[in-house]
Amino acid sequence: MKLNKKKIILSAIFITSISIVGVSFADAPGAPCQDHTLLGFGWSENVGAISFSCRNTQIAGTGSDYGVDIAADGKLSGHAWNEGIGYISFDRSETKTPPSNDPCSDDSCTAQLQGDKIVGWARAISACNWNGTKCTNSGAGSNAGGWDGWIRFDLSNPSDAVKIGVQINNPSDPYNGKYPLTGWAFSGKDTATERGVIGSISMNNANTGGPVAYKVVSSIGPIIPNNIPIADFACDNSTCRCGFDFSGLLIPCNVAPVSSCTCYDEDNSYLAFKNLSTDPDGLSDIEWSHWYEAGPGLSSPFPSSWTRELPGISQYSMDKSQGDYKLKLIVVDKKGAESLPKDVNIEFLRGLKVDFSCSEDGVDWSVSCSNISVEEGKTVWFKDISTPSESSSHVNGLINSRAWKHKDGTVFGNGESTATTTASMNTSEITLAVVDTNNHKGEKMQSLKVIPLPRWKELPPFK
Repeated sequence: MKLNKKKIILSAIFITSISIVGVSFADAPGAPCQDHTLLGFGWSENVGAISFSCRNTQIAGTGSDYGVDIAADGKLSGHAWNEGIGYISFDRSETKTPPSNDPCSDDSCTAQLQGDKIVGWARAISACNWNGTKCTNSGAGSNAGGWDGWIRFDLSNPSDAVKIGVQINNPSDPYNGKYPLTGWAFSGKDTATERGVIGSISMNNANTGGPVAYKVVSSIGPIIPNNIPIADFACDNSTCRCGFDFSGLLIPCNVAPVSSCTCYDEDNSYLAFKNLSTDPDGLSDIEWSHWYEAGPGLSSPFPSSWTRELPGISQYSMDKSQGDYKLKLIVVDKKGAESLPKDVNIEFLRGLKVDFSCSEDGVDWSVSCSNISVEEGKTVWFKDISTPSESSSHVNGLINSRAWKHKDGTVFGNGESTATTTASMNTSEITLAVVDTNNHKGEKMQSLKVIPLPRWKELPPFK
């Protein structure tokens, strides 16, 4: 890069009055002029017009190239130009590290667009010691008379509270479809009595009543930061059931598990999960909710693909057999930003399982009830083989009460675990209703084959 070689004298800096029409800056790079993100002139109270693009005075592809660009991540790069001080660089590789109160989080960035505000620093590189490629110092160069050339874009001039930084605005009166910059950049004082070489730089003189021609516009608008969504969900075991009541209706658990992420594996008993995910940019920014199941066994890995994919704030449920499981949620916003995963351990306890065996002699219980054939009037045996539920502390319950019932609802057996009755057409269906010590209730009905005895009917004599 070819530099302006003028020695800058603070007490008597040379400032040229510039007319926008037909102005031509010297000492610009030799490549043909290209389009750049910024276009137009800022106005320094001390050094006059500052051009942010070679297109201000040249046709694309002619002349020489310089200008300031804004990348997709908001970082500014390139060069502005002033006839009195030369290049103002937005490239950290050239400017060296800004002062210690640089708002950037590391040494890799200079000025950048954050939302609608430009923050950070640029530097007039004629103020530093230049080695032909970059500044070799952060402070003033040997020919700069104490001026370090740093220009800050997000700090008010301490002597003028009206000058409040630089921002890019959505155009209310578009300038060739571009976004106007407003506000002020500031190059600090050199001493307590001096206003500095550049002083304040207006980005839009229409704000100050000055020449309207002095303004800067951008081909891109404010960059709205995309915040990462936050995955969160809660277990809800209010839908966890503890069997059927004896009228056949599902009943909620009277003694619910201690953890909301614990349920029973009884029929029609399930855990529900409420998606509580949020996005700093608003719930409407959440595009997908990815649910992953793993198990049984907490050591089981999550699958590589989600078990269900639902748009937006979706809900989920699990209906599992006894065991330990894991559930994970990841949400993704409309720009593809993915949340950190939220996962919890899920437990399904053993519920009450009602069952019974049948026998024709009270000894052999190997034949299923549906395959037993018993003659009407014979004795038939029934044995309760139900499995009680376990408590939330994994203590096995006991059968607290049972009732054996015929097809017509008649109770027999006195609640014993083994009961007998006389086979009849009313015993073709037997129901066992059980309550365990965890207050789980259930019943089961099984059919028997009852062989009816011959029925004699007297017929009148034939005539």
